[in-house]
Amino acid sequence: MKYRIPGLAVILFFSLTVQAQLKLNATVADQQQPVAGVTILVHQKTNGDNFQVLTNNKGEFSLPLKKNSAYVLKLSHVGYVTMSLKIETEKTDVNLGILTLQPNTDLLSGVTIKSKKQGVKQKNDTLEFSSSAYKVHQDASAEDLVRKLPGISLEDGAVKSQGEEVKKVTIDGREFFGDDATAALKNLPAEIIDKIQVFDRMSDNAQMTGFDDGNSSKSINIITKAEMRNGRFGRVSAGYGTSKTYNAGGNLSYYSGKQRISLLGLANNVNQQNFSSQDIVGISQSSGKKNKTPKTDAGKNATNFSVGPKSGVNTTTATGVNFADLYAKKIELTASYFYNHTDNNNQETSSRNSFTGGDSLLNYQESRQSVSSGDNHRVNIRATYKVDSSNTIILTSKDHF
Repeated sequence: MKYRIPGLAVILFFSLTVQAQLKLNATVADQQQPVAGVTILVHQKTNGDNFQVLTNNKGEFSLPLKKNSAYVLKLSHVGYVTMSLKIETEKTDVNLGILTLQPNTDLLSGVTIKSKKQGVKQKNDTLEFSSSAYKVHQDASAEDLVRKLPGISLEDGAVKSQGEEVKKVTIDGREFFGDDATAALKNLPAEIIDKIQVFDRMSDNAQMTGFDDGNSSKSINIITKAEMRNGRFGRVSAGYGTSKTYNAGGNLSYYSGKQRISLLGLANNVNQQNFSSQDIVGISQSSGKKNKTPKTDAGKNATNFSVGPKSGVNTTTATGVNFADLYAKKIELTASYFYNHTDNNNQETSSRNSFTGGDSLLNYQESRQSVSSGDNHRVNIRATYKVDSSNTIILTSKDHF
């Protein structure tokens, strides 16, 4: 059986539905102009229904609401404080007029913008590294920091940049421990370093004349932090073992403006002939191989703070000092002194058996013992006197005795 709803009934139903609704109109603005895109969330208390609308470009919105009902309206927009309204409808349309939103003044109070510091940059012919971009442990030395820099390595006791050996390390443009690049890096704590510069250093003659003579060498210049240029720092280590063996060493540096003084010390009877890595490692030759005769100063490979290796058991006492100062802004003086005393005890025993035929046996034994002591002094002095913008006098001295 089919049922038909009369057209008059349909019309009557929609008529009653329309009559059961009314409209709510309003405009949202701040203190100066209408605000578009404001979200209006509508919640009906009676049955818990929710829906939302947005304001148009003029800040206006319109809502269909039921008569004799209760609603909660929440108005929200980025940059403004959320507004909440309670509405109770009756039988007529509602016009709320202009609803004013208040700016959220605390919106940006907690915003922090962080950027990663640039680790390396090129300045003309100088490659500059920022120490803060490379993490090292608290007690790290400049050598530990340099190992982390791209393109720089330490191989067989020599510092190399792009495969080329670094001949000199300066601190704020001034010499530190003469020409011993390894000693300079091991004696300087990483915490005082701000930047590290790598460049091709021209010879003294080229720097004074302004003409490149082709005798440049790879160099490193360490720029210290401004707050660290006045103070004292250093380290000390000591140990005592069985058979009355001992080993002690350390260093101390004093910085005061342009004046810098560094002291080194070493004493042991455990066959350590040069400064340790905790103080200053002395590299007797660039190859780093044992039992190889070190080159003399004429070969330019002997370091400023080391002596050649000796066989046997050695008792060593060594000390070193480095001094740098600037006088009257024209005279710059840098000097270093190294002293090493070694007592050497060398014992050799050989035994040889020879079978001469039959039951004959020839036995040969030999014992040798030699005791010696030696002293090594090494001095490096460099004085620069800048007469004027066109004339400079440089005096250098390197003596071993």
